[in-house]
Amino acid sequence: GRMDRFQSSESYEKEKEKAREAHERKKLKEEEEAKRREEERRKGEEQFRKRQMVRQGDIRFFEHLKKGEKSGYLPEEVEIALKEDPANPVDWLETNWDGWVNSVADLAHRESTKAKKPLQFSWVEARDCLVECRGDFEAATVQVGQVKLAQIAKVCKEIEFDYEPVCEALTKSDGDAAQAVIYLQKMQFREYIDRIWTEDGFSSDDDEDTEDAFKSRRKIPTSVKRLVENQTIDVERRVRVVHAEYGMESYGRACVVIKLLDSEEREDGFTIQQAVKAVRDHGYFEDALRRLRQKCPICEMVYPEL
Repeated sequence: GRMDRFQSSESYEKEKEKAREAHERKKLKEEEEAKRREEERRKGEEQFRKRQMVRQGDIRFFEHLKKGEKSGYLPEEVEIALKEDPANPVDWLETNWDGWVNSVADLAHRESTKAKKPLQFSWVEARDCLVECRGDFEAATVQVGQVKLAQIAKVCKEIEFDYEPVCEALTKSDGDAAQAVIYLQKMQFREYIDRIWTEDGFSSDDDEDTEDAFKSRRKIPTSVKRLVENQTIDVERRVRVVHAEYGMESYGRACVVIKLLDSEEREDGFTIQQAVKAVRDHGYFEDALRRLRQKCPICEMVYPEL
């Protein structure tokens, strides 16, 4: 009987121990679950705060962009300024940006002088490279010189001119090769046009309205009109005549006039003067031709205002 009681007591203790261990495991599991939930809650709150900070930062960023736009600055310029002064980037730009751009232009000029190819750089050229290089002085100094040399080579393929006038034209056109070509073409024909104006009683030094006065008062001889319309004559000669006699802005636009006169669309009957005005107003062949095709919605007359 004592043995049975002993075994029963031992079994009871084992069961009790198992129950205690199960309770401890359950309690430990509950504690781990509570810790996991607390960690998830903490992470969620942290992510929420980060999202709020990003949202607030985005709002401030767009406010800076809007303020910069009103002050005449590019978004890229504002981004560079934010690295230097996150609180007031536009104020920083107004105080420092011109100095940075001028420093890039000066450094690039010095480097080109050392290379025995002296170049001048406009403010816009230096600014564009500094923006593209995200405010990196050294990279912008190297890039602005490389871009200028590439543009010089591009212009020289379009028109034959010495190195120095090409550099000057690019600087005046802020690195725009197309505008530089137009500027050089004007230089090329300046003496010839001035001579024509002087012979007709108009001095190129009179005032800013000289060219407009020339265009409005000078009567084009019939022989000149016949020469311009004669497709058997050399095209270059006809272009030069249009450029000089009709006071076209550039040689290229004179070419567009001749192209219009020689096109099949000429069957509509537009005159030389109408073609010249369309090119002056619109520049490109397609745009000028579209203008010449317009009809008045009331009288059905073609190009009623030309």
